[in-house]
Amino acid sequence: MITKKKIIIVEDEKIIAEDLKSTLISLGYNVIGSYSQGQTLIDDLASLSPDLILMDIMLHGTLSGIDTAELIMNKYDFPIIYVTAYANAKTLAHVKRTNPFGYIVKPFEERELHATIELAFSRHEIELERELQNKIQKSLLQASLNINSSIDIYTVEERIVSEVQTLLNAEETEIYFLDDTKSNYLPQFTINNIIIQNSEDITNSLILETTQNNKLSFFSDYENSRHYISVPLRIDENIIALIIILRKNKPFEKAEFTMIETFSTHASIVLKNAQIHDNLNEEIKIRKKAQENIKRRLAFEQTISEISSQFAFNPDLNSSIDFTLKKITERIKADHSFLLQYSDDKSIVQISHEYYTSTKAEIEPEKIPSSTLKNWIHLSESNNIIKIIFCDHMNEVDREILNIFRSKSIFAFPLKAKNRIIGFIVISFETNCQEWANDNTTFLRITSDILGKAIESNQVEEEKVFIQEQLNQSQKMEVVGKLAGGIAHDFNNLLTAINGYSEIALKKIDKTNPVTEDIEVIFSCGQKAAKLTQKLLGFSRKQIAHPIITDINYIIIDLGKMLERLIPTEMKIENNLSEESCIIKADPIQIEQIIANLVINARDAMKNSGTIKISTHNRIIEKDLFTIHDTITPGNYVVLEVEDHGSGIDPSIIKHIFEPFFTTKKISEGTGLGLSTVLGIIQQNNGYIDVKSEVNIGTKFYIYFPNMSHHKYQPIVLDSVIENIPAGTETILFLEDEENIKEFVSSILEEQGYKIICGNSGEEGLSLAIENNFKFDLLLADVRMPGISGPKLAQQLVNENQNIKILFISGHDNDELSNYELKGINHSFLQKPFTVASLTQKVRTTLDK
Repeated sequence: MITKKKIIIVEDEKIIAEDLKSTLISLGYNVIGSYSQGQTLIDDLASLSPDLILMDIMLHGTLSGIDTAELIMNKYDFPIIYVTAYANAKTLAHVKRTNPFGYIVKPFEERELHATIELAFSRHEIELERELQNKIQKSLLQASLNINSSIDIYTVEERIVSEVQTLLNAEETEIYFLDDTKSNYLPQFTINNIIIQNSEDITNSLILETTQNNKLSFFSDYENSRHYISVPLRIDENIIALIIILRKNKPFEKAEFTMIETFSTHASIVLKNAQIHDNLNEEIKIRKKAQENIKRRLAFEQTISEISSQFAFNPDLNSSIDFTLKKITERIKADHSFLLQYSDDKSIVQISHEYYTSTKAEIEPEKIPSSTLKNWIHLSESNNIIKIIFCDHMNEVDREILNIFRSKSIFAFPLKAKNRIIGFIVISFETNCQEWANDNTTFLRITSDILGKAIESNQVEEEKVFIQEQLNQSQKMEVVGKLAGGIAHDFNNLLTAINGYSEIALKKIDKTNPVTEDIEVIFSCGQKAAKLTQKLLGFSRKQIAHPIITDINYIIIDLGKMLERLIPTEMKIENNLSEESCIIKADPIQIEQIIANLVINARDAMKNSGTIKISTHNRIIEKDLFTIHDTITPGNYVVLEVEDHGSGIDPSIIKHIFEPFFTTKKISEGTGLGLSTVLGIIQQNNGYIDVKSEVNIGTKFYIYFPNMSHHKYQPIVLDSVIENIPAGTETILFLEDEENIKEFVSSILEEQGYKIICGNSGEEGLSLAIENNFKFDLLLADVRMPGISGPKLAQQLVNENQNIKILFISGHDNDELSNYELKGINHSFLQKPFTVASLTQKVRTTLDK
């Protein structure tokens, strides 16, 4: 549909005005008003917006047509054609002042009127276009000057977006750049990013279209009255950025497309120059930083070389440490550095060496509880630098540390010797030092490594002698342990037969027979002997802990005769046991080992005469109790005390007595493992140990175990003969190299209905299995046998018949099986010596699995 041009007629002759209106309508124009006075037209003109005014020169009122045209020209941009009967020179001269678009002299023909009007419209459009182009050129020039006034990349980006916003009178504008992967465009700088952010699908689609076609793209969302443009910024056809523009209500016009494309050409060059400038600046920064790093690195290496040379050529360790602290303080530009070292028992830390950049009162190297620095160990083991910087919200522990070291900020790194932390190199600042270069951490790590190795080297000869003594004593203990284990194993084999046949005899003989009592004594002694072999296994370290709820008083009473054998006849043991039950959870054999160790130490301290006192009592500890080795937490405890009146322990060595291999005895007199073993057992059973001693007065050990009186306690009783023994009919392959045990076990199981196939070794067992096509129900085998062991044979048999059940027997503990690989074998274990009841029950249980 073609919109008709709007025309206003200004004519004081009504007849002429009506005729003119009729003619214009017939020519296809829209006459929107007819006026006879200029002032009336001026009053209404703002609301009419005509495309053309036909103005008579002579009008009613005070304003002539020319006067009216001048007023219109000063305020509006409407084309005017004069219509008049007067065409003299004077009139034309006045008319020219108003720059009219035409002049028609009455009377005129219709075609003359039509031609003049159309020429006026054409001329007006040309002038409007020229004016628009001038305006665009002016705006583009100013925008180009604005973006070209800076070379800073971020300023250029901001100004490009801002100028586009102004040029197109847009609501929102964004500039997009490729991300690091060169696959996605992401917004870098945005003005009013609200709607575009919520139009992600539209913007992504425009970006894709623009990058694929390498030219401007646009989209109009008429439903929401939103109009989008995507403009590429190109250099040699390569897109370096995209600009997304959003405008509401008014669609973008062709002239605006041309304008923004022209602007983008210049903006691309400016942006590229800014990018080049930014890259150059970045490269300059990188080179400058590299030069600084090289300089720092050279200084770093020089300092490390000086420190290394100091330790290499200066035999005085202390002066070398002082030199190192001085170099550390100077390099890191700190106020104070010091070496913080643990005491031998790690209960305290103290400053051993320090250096100040100026004269200051030294920090008193008094005792600092190691618990204050407990978190340092964890951080140090992870090779993390420890940083504590004063702030309003720091925790109380860090605040206390800064107060102790009279500092505002400290940095610490662990000092290690033999892969264990022996202290810390600490750097202190009087102010809150917030900057800490990474190479400072590296510097401290290397320096601490050099210092740690120097401390190790300073003690190397002494360490060699000490290690050799440890090795000799360890070898001696291993030989003794193996001997004890071997004796226990062999003795268990004998006890199996003794106890077994005693049990059989008691079952067969009439209880009224006088011999019954004698056999019962043999059976009871055999069980006690078995208990002694368990102690031997514990001594040989072949026995793992089996904690139970027990009364420590009964253990001490039961151990009495054994302890009497450990001391000379001139010495005695006095028990002062609590009348109350002293219930603990522990392995009785390990408790016996603790008591035996302490009694032996007491015996040696008293030089074969005097009284050793063993006491027990219950105690409630209400607050932390500090011992020589640890801190006991509040609670209910059973206390075991072993006291002597011997030579006592010197204060200088008492803190070492629980260290492995530490001993004051000659190499031929002790292992140096006694008290370290005692400590290990106590800790394994959640207990604590303390010691009080005075030279030439005596020593008293205190051992604290958690009180378990709230648990049900069942005294340990020896096994008795069981009348109802489980029976069966299955076939059992039984392998045992001890003839007595083989005969005893075979007779018992055959008597209970089992079919027994016997052999003396693993090889014989394999042959018997092959002869019987592996068709038996249970392999009952000793763990250790000549040739093929029980576990190795079991592996072969299970591979042939997965239904075979496995039951191992041994004079050692079940832990012995850990020396063998048992892949996929489900097995049971029975330790020698065993009773008839335990044997038959274990066989039946294994078969019924």
